[in-house]
Amino acid sequence: FTDGHVAEEGFLELINNILTSGMVPALYPDDEKDAIINQVRDEVTKTGKTGSKENCWGYFVATCSDNLHVVLAMSPSGDLLRTRCRNFPGLVNNTVIDWFLPWPEQALTAVAHKFLSNEDAEEQIQIPEEHKDAVVQHVVHVHLSVTKYSNDFLEKLRRSNFVTPKNYLDFLKAYIKLLDDKDKFVLSQCDRLSGGVTKLEDATVQIDALSVQLEEQKVTLAESSAACEKLLEEITANTAEATVKQKDAEAKSINIEEQSKQIAIEKKDAEDALAVALPALEDAREALKNLKKEDVTEVRSFNIPPPAVQVVCECILMMRGFKEISWKSAKAMMSQGDFLSSLMTLDVDSIKSSQQKSVNSHIAKGKITAEAMAKISNAGYGLFKFVTAVMGYCAVAAEIKPKRELVARLLKD
Repeated sequence: FTDGHVAEEGFLELINNILTSGMVPALYPDDEKDAIINQVRDEVTKTGKTGSKENCWGYFVATCSDNLHVVLAMSPSGDLLRTRCRNFPGLVNNTVIDWFLPWPEQALTAVAHKFLSNEDAEEQIQIPEEHKDAVVQHVVHVHLSVTKYSNDFLEKLRRSNFVTPKNYLDFLKAYIKLLDDKDKFVLSQCDRLSGGVTKLEDATVQIDALSVQLEEQKVTLAESSAACEKLLEEITANTAEATVKQKDAEAKSINIEEQSKQIAIEKKDAEDALAVALPALEDAREALKNLKKEDVTEVRSFNIPPPAVQVVCECILMMRGFKEISWKSAKAMMSQGDFLSSLMTLDVDSIKSSQQKSVNSHIAKGKITAEAMAKISNAGYGLFKFVTAVMGYCAVAAEIKPKRELVARLLKD
């Protein structure tokens, strides 16, 4: 028990009672005290005493006093120990005082060797053997120097600074702890440095690999850049060409729109003109359907036909492209079994302008009229009506032919 354990002065009252009487008053309650008395009664009777409570309790206290050893460690510095000895006389009367004087240099050296060795240390003390003696000498020198300067401090300033072996032991423990902390710090720094070096080495390897990869990618990049530049040039040229084409397309679109309007107008004019000629042509073809073979046979039987009938028949020869224009050729034409049907299916659009002029001129020379022809011959009237209708259609077709060609050309464009 040291003076550092004295949190309150009442602790020393208890220590004083133990030293003087061997017991702390009222330490045990009555039930525990009776239990102790009953346990030691047999031992008391063996000593030849009666087993009364007083004898048993006194035996227990005396036995505890004989076997209890109290070691007190008190610092003599200051007036505190002197005051405690006056207040608690058991500290002096019931103890054996062992004064610990300052340790000599030999003892300090031995203790330092003991503490700084690895024999009983829980952790390995990192002091090289070649430096251990120097460290021990330094520790001893520091302690003795403090003792010397404390005496000088007392002589010069009349103030005490006590240097005890306990201070020396605390000094050694503090040095060992500081050494351990610094060793751990140095090891951690070494590990950190080693980790940093490892990372630098890994980074160097990665940089080398990346450098090789970079060189490869530079080549790829140069090729890609050249391809991109070429593609950009093509895109620029194509864009310019597309712009020109777009402008041309816009111009053509406007032109097509105008042409479409013109086509619609020309087409309507042609259809309106044909709407007048086609019904007459269809009526003439219907008239041919009403003709009978007997009517045609009647006309063909004329050796010397009426002039009007001959003119009409010769006009049909001209329309059909016969080279010989005569009544004989006309009779041969009418003798064909499909004469009437061939007229109804005649391609009137294939009649040339020269043929049209010959037919119109022939009719004009004959001075033929529909009323006069109707009186002369029924078949001649039908044929005359067909010829005039075809000539009327051809005249209209010739008139609208430029419009048709224009419409076809515009549609083709």
